[in-house]
Amino acid sequence: MKILLVEDIEYKRDKVIGLLESISADVSVDVAKSYVSAVNSATSKTYDLIILDMSLPTYDKGPNENGGRFRVYGGKDIIRKLMRGKEHPVVVVLTQHTTFGEIGEQKKY
Repeated sequence: MKILLVEDIEYKRDKVIGLLESISADVSVDVAKSYVSAVNSATSKTYDLIILDMSLPTYDKGPNENGGRFRVYGGKDIIRKLMRGKEHPVVVVLTQHTTFGEIGEQKKY
């Protein structure tokens, strides 16, 4: 199974990858750490599953880079972009948000 994991926090990435690998040995995980790298990966390759963090930096962070503007709902923007394409991959949103949606349309989970 080919999976794209979109998560900017290393500790969380490691935990999710460990869980996926413990479930199946037939898992290949690509990692994206920002909005831009997620969009590039998701639109240039085919994945069986995308596990997506909701809040992401715009760009990958580096030793001397802060990742640009932080996107509180960057994951939602990625989903919108993917829905415009021909293929609609299965997406699981992994977030610590307690509500999801625009003001007035929020659903509490």
